[in-house]
Amino acid sequence: VFRYAFEAGIDATSLLEAVGLEAGLLAGPTLSVPIEKCLVLWNEVMTRSNDPDFGLHFGEKVTRLATGHIVTALLMNCATIGEALEKMTRYQSLSIDFFQTSLRREGEYVFRVIEPAIAHVALHRHHTEAALCVLAQTLRLLTRNHVQFTEVHFTHSRPTDTGEPQRIFACPVLFDQPRTELKFQRAVLAWQIPM
Repeated sequence: VFRYAFEAGIDATSLLEAVGLEAGLLAGPTLSVPIEKCLVLWNEVMTRSNDPDFGLHFGEKVTRLATGHIVTALLMNCATIGEALEKMTRYQSLSIDFFQTSLRREGEYVFRVIEPAIAHVALHRHHTEAALCVLAQTLRLLTRNHVQFTEVHFTHSRPTDTGEPQRIFACPVLFDQPRTELKFQRAVLAWQIPM
């Protein structure tokens, strides 16, 4: 999130002050920020970006920003999409730990579900939109843009403008749903990941 803020031109010094983090923390290779501070950072960047679709736009960029991340490398070296999704679930906390993912199967479809990892932490619309967008971008990366999504479901209410979610997911986007999830063909799980 901090790298995204930096690229968006948000002043780093005032951002760190608002969140209560020291600049030296960001220089270390193993930065671990308490969840409360992480959520404050998200909210500050969201507010300062003045972007009503912050979560979606963050999600679009994060795949590029995460190039070289150990989880990205791990996923790229899996044999199948199904294996990659299993690894993504197992190692989710190495990237972010305030939500968790799971896979739900229903007939010929699978649903990649996003839900809060900690009971007392409520996820904002931008958190879940970013998470599903990252998932969509990752699946596109792993399949070289061959995956087609069937539907996207969000638990939050429909925003005023739905143009960005429609553009990004390229499928029907439904709101006020019981779960936040990305729906696609079950057969995708068996697809080989190209080298």
